[in-house]
Amino acid sequence: NKKELSILATKYNWNLLQASPDDNELQQVAEDLFIELSKHYFSLSDFMKVPKPAVEDTTAEEIVYWRYAFVEELANESFAEYHQDGLQEKKDRADREEYYESAEGRKKYKKIFTKEQRHGKSLGIDKVVVVNPFYLSLDERKNKGVQYIRGEVKQEYFSEALDKYSKLSNVKVSMLDVHNLSKNDVDKFNDIVAINHYFGQQLNHYTLSLTPSFHQNEIDAIAQKYGTDYFLWTGVIALREKNDSWKRMFPALLVPYAIPFLVPRMVKPEYDMLYYAILFDVKTGRNEIIKMDFFNKRDDKTLLNAHIYDVFYQIGRTKNKK
Repeated sequence: NKKELSILATKYNWNLLQASPDDNELQQVAEDLFIELSKHYFSLSDFMKVPKPAVEDTTAEEIVYWRYAFVEELANESFAEYHQDGLQEKKDRADREEYYESAEGRKKYKKIFTKEQRHGKSLGIDKVVVVNPFYLSLDERKNKGVQYIRGEVKQEYFSEALDKYSKLSNVKVSMLDVHNLSKNDVDKFNDIVAINHYFGQQLNHYTLSLTPSFHQNEIDAIAQKYGTDYFLWTGVIALREKNDSWKRMFPALLVPYAIPFLVPRMVKPEYDMLYYAILFDVKTGRNEIIKMDFFNKRDDKTLLNAHIYDVFYQIGRTKNKK
């Protein structure tokens, strides 16, 4: 059950941490596990400090074996400190949840949300790494759908625009883009692979608040290498749809006076565009979805430029600025 699993996971990873006490990844895993353990065991007094005595002819149901899980660990002061930190974090989370469920908390959250909707975020970050800026151009009218040539042209423009508008926003950018690697950029390619694995893990664990990477030490080293903890995944998906309005409007065409109003809709191209920008603090797992916007419009440069600039403006703007 969950209680037993939390004990097993905590004990196993605690032993790993004792063998490698400077391992930052194991430290974060341990911190997470003690939060989980504290949900089930408020006090370590639930556990025995002495080994389980040998008892013959005792059924498994009568042996509360989990009480003897931490006999050695309870002699370690650091173990108790980790548990206390887990209890405090659990309490802090409960207090925040209770507050934001109250009338006052809901009012404050609504105020914050409304402000962000109107003015955007103010993250105050001066440097980010942009990872594989992504541009996909689709056309429903064609069999294969993907417009490779148009996509490559747009991809190049997108990368240039990211560089241009980041500078205008005073946000320094390092670009990790597979499209711009040479045969000598083996280290950069490996960094891209590692950081994309990290991104995939975070998306898989989106229901959790903070999740260390399976290779957090490697990710921390990459963050140190590029001089920032903040990595940005951003991209565009542009779609030109089939215009089959005439099928839906055919009955109305039987009404002669309606034809002048319906024909323009029948011949007008239909477009959709999705623009996203997701920023991660790769050391903590904290993320900010700066944009996830859908438009019934064509992906023209004016629209794209405005939203790229807005992303970097929100990243660089400090909270005391309006």
